[in-house]
Amino acid sequence: MFDYIRDNPNLHCVAMGFNKAYLCESKYVNTYRKFFINLPELLENEADLHIRLCFNSWAYERSYVSFHGVSKNEAKYQVINKMFTSLEELVDYLDLNI
Repeated sequence: MFDYIRDNPNLHCVAMGFNKAYLCESKYVNTYRKFFINLPELLENEADLHIRLCFNSWAYERSYVSFHGVSKNEAKYQVINKMFTSLEELVDYLDLNI
């Protein structure tokens, strides 16, 4: 899949999780990223489901997120061996404007 995306620059893998890859046109990457970044807290608040979002990249420096199920009290976000329990903690750590 990554070789195919490399050869098709208008396509981007924005997320991977639960045996699925989520692709979009590159011009919509930021919209989908915002959705996935908010997904752990959205799922917890609305459906009492718990996932951890991990930030990844691959050889061609195109980033994506992956996610998997976790227990209720486990961290919701991971960035290179650092765990965060909330989006606010992650944003502060990465100094993001979300």
